[in-house]
Amino acid sequence: MSLKHRKRIEDAFGWAKIIGGIAQTACRGIGFMRALHQGHGRQQSRKAAEIAGCMTTSGKHGMQACD
Repeated sequence: MSLKHRKRIEDAFGWAKIIGGIAQTACRGIGFMRALHQGHGRQQSRKAAEIAGCMTTSGKHGMQACD
């Protein structure tokens, strides 16, 4: 691919991201945190989740998600 073609393609994608609103969205919330700390179909260990700051073990219901 020539540099001219590459420049034209990069300009189009740059416009789409900045002006067109197709930039990567920022994930927020407890659902994202649960998905982030779940790897290969198994839950992250309780201790690792507490260290990461996304779960707490206080309360009468055991492990709870922090809001």
